[in-house]
Amino acid sequence: MGYSFRELSAWISLAVIGSVSAFYLNAVAHAPQDSGGLLIQFAAVVIILEIVLHVLLSLFRRPEAADERDSAIAGRGYRLAYFALASGAFLALVVSLMPVFAERIAILRAFPEGARPANILILTMIAAEVLNYGSQIVSYRRGH
Repeated sequence: MGYSFRELSAWISLAVIGSVSAFYLNAVAHAPQDSGGLLIQFAAVVIILEIVLHVLLSLFRRPEAADERDSAIAGRGYRLAYFALASGAFLALVVSLMPVFAERIAILRAFPEGARPANILILTMIAAEVLNYGSQIVSYRRGH
């Protein structure tokens, strides 16, 4: 069974988000004070890669009309992503109101104190996108 346009699109987005995020998180871990400039570069690279790769995909594969299965698969992905995003937003709020809480979480100590809530939101958005596209890929592979 071949890959549908939407499944290939999910693979592209997962690969772009995953690989660029790995570089971003590694760079922030080694130079946390530069995270603002890195975030702008990260966003620009993701946008450019997504556009270029999706244009290339559309040249080789025509998008099919979405059916009920595609809508259900997308809905499951969005539901998982929403849960991750809401949880991360809550954690960012807690860290903003109680900075001492962040000292107990090892990964958060790597970020400068004032930038912790923003970095939590960025990590959460990355996790949400990975969950979204990952669950879509799994659903397409399972056939439902």
